[in-house]
Order: sequence, then C-alpha cells, then structure tokens
Amino acid sequence: MKKSCIIWLFAGLALISCSKSPYREIDKALSESDTYEIEYLARIDSVRNVLKSALTDEQKWDCLYELFDLFKHYNSDSTQYYSHLLMQYHGNDPDRMLISQSAEVRSLSRQSYFNEAELLFERLSVSSENTSKAITDYFYAGEGLYSELLKMDPSKSKKKIAELADKYRQLDSTSVSYHLLNAKSIRYNGNPQGCIDLLNTLPESKFQKHNYSLYHYNLALAYEELGNTELQQLHLILSANEDIRMSKKDYSSLYSLAMLLFEKGDIQRASSYLGKALSDALQYNYPVGLIRSASASLLVNELLHESEIKQRKSLVIGIIVISSLGLLAIILALYLKILLRKLRRSNRRLQVTTAKLASTSLIKDSFLAGYMEQAAYYIRKVDENKSQLRRAMKS
Repeated sequence: MKKSCIIWLFAGLALISCSKSPYREIDKALSESDTYEIEYLARIDSVRNVLKSALTDEQKWDCLYELFDLFKHYNSDSTQYYSHLLMQYHGNDPDRMLISQSAEVRSLSRQSYFNEAELLFERLSVSSENTSKAITDYFYAGEGLYSELLKMDPSKSKKKIAELADKYRQLDSTSVSYHLLNAKSIRYNGNPQGCIDLLNTLPESKFQKHNYSLYHYNLALAYEELGNTELQQLHLILSANEDIRMSKKDYSSLYSLAMLLFEKGDIQRASSYLGKALSDALQYNYPVGLIRSASASLLVNELLHESEIKQRKSLVIGIIVISSLGLLAIILALYLKILLRKLRRSNRRLQVTTAKLASTSLIKDSFLAGYMEQAAYYIRKVDENKSQLRRAMKS
C-alpha cells in the first residue's frame, strides 16, 4: 500500500510537471529523431561488421539474432530477412531453434501473414528446460501475434493471451515480461484497474527500454478504459517519447496520442504526430500501422483543411469589416474636414462683419458727437438771444 502511494505521488508530480509543457519532451525527441536514428544505424553497421568476421555458425547466429533484434521494430523486410537466416544457423540447438522459430512468427505476424504465423506458433513447444531468453521470445511472439488478431477475433485472441499468461506464470512468474503479459490479459478480461494495480507494483528499474515503453502504453490503455484522459495522455507521452528515442517505427503510442489530441480538438498537433506515425509506418512497411495512420491522417487533414478554410473566411470577414471601418473613418475625416473649412469661412465672414459693425459704430458716434455739439451751440445762442431781448425790453 505504501509503495502504491509513492508511485501515485510520483505520477502526480510527473503530471504536474507535464502540465506546464506536456509536449515539451516528446517534441524535443521528435526534433532529435534523426540523431537517434543515425546512432541506431551505426549500431546496426557495427554488428554487420562483426558478422562479416564471424567464423562459426554459433557466432553467425549470435550476430544474426542481434541484427534481428535491432530490426524487429525498425524495418519489417529486414526483420523477415534475418529471421530466415536465423532458421539456417540455429544448428538444432533447442533454445536457438525456439528463438529462431519465435522470430519467424514475429516476422510473419508483422507482415500480416496471420494464418502462417499462427500455424507455426501452434507447432512450437516451450518448457522449463529452455533458457529464460528462449521462454521470453516465445511468449513475446505469441502475445504479438494474438494482439494483432484481436480486432479480427477478439474472444479467441483474449482467450489465447490469457492462456499464454497462465503458461508463462508456470514457467517464470518473476519475469517482468510475464507481468506485462499478465497485466494485458487482466485488462482484456475487463479489469483495467487490476491491470493498473499490477503494473504499479513493478519496479521500473528492472525494465528494459522496450518493456518500459510497453509498461506506459499498457497503463495508458487501462486509464483510457477508466475514462481518465489526463493520466492516459501522460503515459502515452512517456511511451511515445521512449519509442522515438529507441528509433522504433512500429509503435502505437504516438498514433494513440495523436488520436487523443484530435478528440480534444488539438488538430494541428494531432496532424503533426500522425504525419510522423505514417512516415515511420511507411519506413517499417507495417501494413496495420500504414492503414490506421493513413486513414486517421486523411480524416485529421480534412478537418484541418476545413479549419483553415473557416479561418480564411473569418480572416476575409475581418478584413472586410476592418476595411469598412477604415473607409467609414476616411469618410468621416473628409466630412469633418469640409465642416472645418465651412467653419473657417464663417469665422472669416463674422470677423469681416464685426469689423464693419465696429466701423459703422465709430461713424455713428462721430455724427452723434457732432450733432450734440451743434445742438449745444444752438442752445447757447438761443440763451444769448433771450438775454439780449430781456435787456432790450428793460431799457
């Protein structure tokens, strides 16, 4: 219980960290994918050089198996080529024979030759006398085959995977690969929470890179069935990030992440991730991956095209509205300019009229002053005449 709480705590911290920039790590991995691929191809070339100098069938088989292991997630044609060579050099050693036949099953199922793969797998037998590596490869081939057949015959595939998990438990119940297979079987039987509980008990330190990717992918699928899209997205990002760094081409993680983003409405990013998934499926020559990625890409690109058309329409409408407002502003500016001209003319007329009125007022005042002066003069004269008349009458 304590360990489970610690795991949930770290998952929560990882979710909080990713929430700031949930796609930062995977976008970085995608931008550096060419570098990872160059390093991966260098490893392949190194093993090929060792193969050229191999002297015995045992040495050749070891190199061929390493090349098969490197190509099994990188290119299906090369995977098939090296699986055929493994069959030639196993030397009737029981473990090498089982590993070579399991590789052939893996190659056939990846090429969608399901009937041939199933017939060959049913002829194989595994026991506790086989090495851990032979046992792991046997169950890995069977799990891969019936996972591919899941959509064609779900009930049969789920039953076969459950039988494989039970058989694996009897042979090696401590293997991480067994627990991953068992967790998948539990989820297929309608118990996603049981799958999560089991996976959360596994120490991540024991995972190889491929198993680490599968661990997070299985958790993502379990959380998807529980409807927890946040944790589903977190584990898809972790799984896809590991797949890209390992230069895998037959992954499902990035495709599933793209479809989740599509459902959330992030069409631009979904289209980008689907483009990468389709490109890698083409490089791997993976029929199932090609069909699903191509179909999804067509759908997403169509919606992206429709979205771009809508954006263009909105942009055109916006331009028309802005242009109309600009034209209206120009018309208003011209109208205001005309009004200002009229106002200036009216002001000039008013100034002229005011000046005329001021001049008229001065003339009026001048005439009035002259009139008053003349009237005063006449009044004085009348008074003088009156005075003279009085004096004359008295004398």
